[in-house]
Amino acid sequence: MFWTGHHDALPHMTLRAVSGGPVYFSDAPGKTNAAMIRPLVYSDGRIIRCSQPGRPTKDWLTKDPQRTRAPLKMWNTAGAAGIVAAFHAYEDEDVLEGEIGPADIPGLAGERFLAYDSFRHTVRRMGAEERLRIRVAPLEAELYVIVPETGAFTAIGLTDKLVAADAVLEARFAEDRATVLLKDGGIFSFVSARRPARAVVNGSETPIETADAAQGLYRLDCPAGVMPTTVELSF
Repeated sequence: MFWTGHHDALPHMTLRAVSGGPVYFSDAPGKTNAAMIRPLVYSDGRIIRCSQPGRPTKDWLTKDPQRTRAPLKMWNTAGAAGIVAAFHAYEDEDVLEGEIGPADIPGLAGERFLAYDSFRHTVRRMGAEERLRIRVAPLEAELYVIVPETGAFTAIGLTDKLVAADAVLEARFAEDRATVLLKDGGIFSFVSARRPARAVVNGSETPIETADAAQGLYRLDCPAGVMPTTVELSF
């Protein structure tokens, strides 16, 4: 439970996303901030929940987050993807520096991964043992969706949600065609070695946005409220 209109609502929202548990809002009437709710729910109000209970990463099991000058990290999973969130729990107001990577998620399968920054909407390719430097300021948080790379095409998920990968029900890729089934509409992001020539969402042609050409990151704006949503890409 948390107040969506509180000054520290963003880290609380992030903590609920990685928790794997139910979420409640206890704002006074008229004080609810919908921007803190939408990244946690589908359009029918269902809470987006990770696959397991959220837990501290291995390197935090014996540390006191209030007295350790580094971001406290929590991990979880969503389907085949890993989720890593980082928080500022240190007793001073310093900006904290740390690192995250695929190795923070026990049992995460794969050799190459895409680390998607859920707040900045950027992506980075990583090896299984690589580390990504992060910074967390007071009243801020970070959340990364770490998706195993699946060749020339990898679906990340609905990236207007924090746990984007939960939305992917199925993703298939052939030489010149990809088909993805999503739990809902929203901003669907994917990484591809080639820019698709055409995108069709639920039977209607949809513009393709190039988010980062160097990383092969693309986005589609799929109408929300269609459950499930079918995306067809032609190359």
